[in-house]
Amino acid sequence: MADENVNGMDGTCMAEHDTTREAFSDQRKILVHTNDARCMACWDEEQAGNEQHEDGPTYIVIGRFAPDDALNRISRRYGLPVEQLQAFRDEVQHA
Repeated sequence: MADENVNGMDGTCMAEHDTTREAFSDQRKILVHTNDARCMACWDEEQAGNEQHEDGPTYIVIGRFAPDDALNRISRRYGLPVEQLQAFRDEVQHA
C-alpha cells in the first residue's frame, strides 16, 4: 500500500502542502540569528534583514554586528521596537 505523503525516490515522507492558506499570509515575526538553520540565505554578521517562505512566518535575521540604521529600517517596516532589536543583537555579542 503506497503512502500518499511520500515524495521522491528515497521514500521520505513530506507533509502535504496546505492549499487552504494564501501564500505569504502568515503574519508571525520571529527574531533569529544569522546562523539559524531556518534561514535559506547565507547571512554575514554585519547584516540584518528578513526572510519568509511561502507558507511560513517572517524571520527577522539580525547579525552580531548589524548597524543601528539597519535595525531602524526593520523597526519601521515591521512595527517592532528598535530597542528590542538592539537588545537581541547585543545579546548575541555578549554570548
